[in-house]
Amino acid sequence: MLKPHNLVEMLALAVKRHPDQIALRHHGQALTYQKCWNTVRDIAFGLERLGVRQGTKVALIAENHPRWILCDFAIMSLGSVTVPLPPEASEQEWNEWLQLTEAEVVIIGSTHAPEGLTHPPQNVRHIIQLTENPPTLQKALRFDTLIQLGQTIALEELDWAYPAVQPSDPATIQLVNGANGETQVVALTHAQLLYSLDGIAYLHPQQQQDDLLVHSSFAQLHARLTGYLMPLSHGATVTIADGEPIIAQLQQHKPTLLVTDSTSITQMKQQLWEHIQGALWRKLAFNHAMRLAAKYHQYRRAGRDTPIPSRWRFGYAWAHLLSFSSLHQQLGGRLRLVISGDRLTPALHEFFGHLGVPLATLYGIAETGCPIACQYSYQSDPAPYQLLPQVETRISPDGELLVKHPGMGAGWLHTGDLAAKGSGGQLHLQGRKPTPQETKPLAALSQSSNK
Repeated sequence: MLKPHNLVEMLALAVKRHPDQIALRHHGQALTYQKCWNTVRDIAFGLERLGVRQGTKVALIAENHPRWILCDFAIMSLGSVTVPLPPEASEQEWNEWLQLTEAEVVIIGSTHAPEGLTHPPQNVRHIIQLTENPPTLQKALRFDTLIQLGQTIALEELDWAYPAVQPSDPATIQLVNGANGETQVVALTHAQLLYSLDGIAYLHPQQQQDDLLVHSSFAQLHARLTGYLMPLSHGATVTIADGEPIIAQLQQHKPTLLVTDSTSITQMKQQLWEHIQGALWRKLAFNHAMRLAAKYHQYRRAGRDTPIPSRWRFGYAWAHLLSFSSLHQQLGGRLRLVISGDRLTPALHEFFGHLGVPLATLYGIAETGCPIACQYSYQSDPAPYQLLPQVETRISPDGELLVKHPGMGAGWLHTGDLAAKGSGGQLHLQGRKPTPQETKPLAALSQSSNK
């Protein structure tokens, strides 16, 4: 299979393979891959009419929406750089970050700021309103007008700049806390993000038949990587969550994959527990099923060299029939993986691991923006972290984890985390080293962590 050399080319290859497949769903509306591609092109040419060129910083300040994704690809197709900012932040924080990143264009659609940017910094030349909610913002270009600008350009697709975007060109900017507490700008290239996607696909293979529900903010890097870049590269369907409770959305959309955070996973557990507690027989059946599952996983944790007695294999199958199958239906009936960017408690791993719904946690370095390992477990105890391909690790004499991989520069990076290596090369994280060096789970690689 031809490998793309930038993220927009990655989407182009998916469009050629699956033009009529549904790519995005939101609020009952659906867009095919071909429709998405046509809209990305119109947005790109509209931005070009506004003076967006290679290297131009374009900020995205909005809640999750299909247009967020389409704008991201359109920005990158021009060789420009996407600057995602958290929509729940204050205007003062937005202005500070816009100045720091030197963003020239802002695409905004945050319900937290119905008046938009009332006093943008001088470096901002254009403001574009992403959605109709909130109502029309003053001094903002409507999104429909941007599309019309792009459609007036009578250029062939061969004149589109995206094939010229190089792997070493920056694709996005993330803001992280430096060692001294100051906000730092980290530019991530197309090559770095493509490397991350390859590593994630190695641990969590996806396919065209997958239907992913994304519940994490696109301002977070893990939500962009696993929430739409990864599934769209495989021809899968991405459903963008709305404001309904998480269990209700799972039952409505019946996804095979869920991208969310620890807060939502905790809510899922609480709602399932309320369902279990609703009837005495369900509670008794669940408690018995959990005891059977605990014994089954005890043998699974012993490794491949320890066979699971048929008594406990049949016991675990009975647990599913007795209790877990009804809980799977509460989760939509098709859910096979939940991906989180922040660390999860052992209690969550135990609960969902026994149910047979694995929880996966990405572990990454804020300074590089790339995941280096993933915790992936069906088991009651959290499994050790599995390294992504081509990641090298060392343990320093004082127990600190050092990492090196193709998604970062030369040399070893000090993570600030204490770790030990397992017999199979897996990582066992053992807490933080007392140091100002900052390392965060991948979900924390968003501007909201810098407040």
